[in-house]
Amino acid sequence: MTPLGLADDDGPFLEPTQATEVQRRRFPWYWLILLAMVAAGGVMRFTRLDHPPIWGDEAATFRRVCGTYEETIRNFQSDPFGPLFYEVEWVIRQFHHLTPPWLRLFPAICGTLMPLAMYFLARQVASILTAWVATLLTVYSFVLYIYRY
Repeated sequence: MTPLGLADDDGPFLEPTQATEVQRRRFPWYWLILLAMVAAGGVMRFTRLDHPPIWGDEAATFRRVCGTYEETIRNFQSDPFGPLFYEVEWVIRQFHHLTPPWLRLFPAICGTLMPLAMYFLARQVASILTAWVATLLTVYSFVLYIYRY
């Protein structure tokens, strides 16, 4: 065997340790693309959080979280809503007055992370092309444009 890992008579081959070194040296460019897509989605979701004025569902959220914690939890006994979102909004309310940007902060964070969740979910149940399409559709949702502008 030569110093370059070539056999004298069999042609080129890699030792198992050399193969893993080559695999480690490959840079996964798809991670950069995925992070760039998430960053683009974050920029779109965090720009103009104060526009438009509060809508009906946001006013209902404000009404549900404007009391004490016990009152907020008590509201869920008659409403069919999950409490996690309202609990987070209640915590935000303890530190800041709930203006439109503060009401939209937690949904913007979740919306920014949602393309990652869609990519990994689609990657588990479908092909990689389907995962990329699902991620792209999640990042550049037309509903976001209609809602914001």
